[in-house]
Amino acid sequence: MSPLISVFVPTKNRYFFLKELISLVDSYNDSRIELVIQDNSDDNSEIVKYLGGKNFSCVKYFYNNTKLSMSENGNLAFSHCAGEYVCMIGDDDAVCRNIADCAQWMKDNKIDALRSAEVQFIYEGNNDDILYYEPCSPSYRRLNPVKEIKKILKNGLVDFGMIAKVYHGS
Repeated sequence: MSPLISVFVPTKNRYFFLKELISLVDSYNDSRIELVIQDNSDDNSEIVKYLGGKNFSCVKYFYNNTKLSMSENGNLAFSHCAGEYVCMIGDDDAVCRNIADCAQWMKDNKIDALRSAEVQFIYEGNNDDILYYEPCSPSYRRLNPVKEIKKILKNGLVDFGMIAKVYHGS
């Protein structure tokens, strides 16, 4: 059975974060989710040992140690995705346990792409860190992507407007 959603992660030399992400997604125990990891680290022996110690059924791991840009590593990760939907995250990010439910809702409602409400985290390195998010709502709007791109271009590419994005990080 093909996964409903592929969460893909380009990574390099950040196994401390990646291990937490793998454990989190694995804990969801949801066969509709695959976690595709494209590793460009200098030495992958640490993560190979970690992955070999458990059966992470949701993980597809790929390694390439040639010099790659983040974009190239991300494109490689994307090329390994088998899901009907995709979501790119950073190796220090996470996805909610209901991501596959969201993808199923999109499929049921014939929605190709989704742009979530804005979420921002301002890291100051102390207890004054700020997590900002807009309250969730069950409502949604259908937008014409061509019109949205024209608006973005007209405004001089200062932001992404309302266009759906594969990666929502900064």
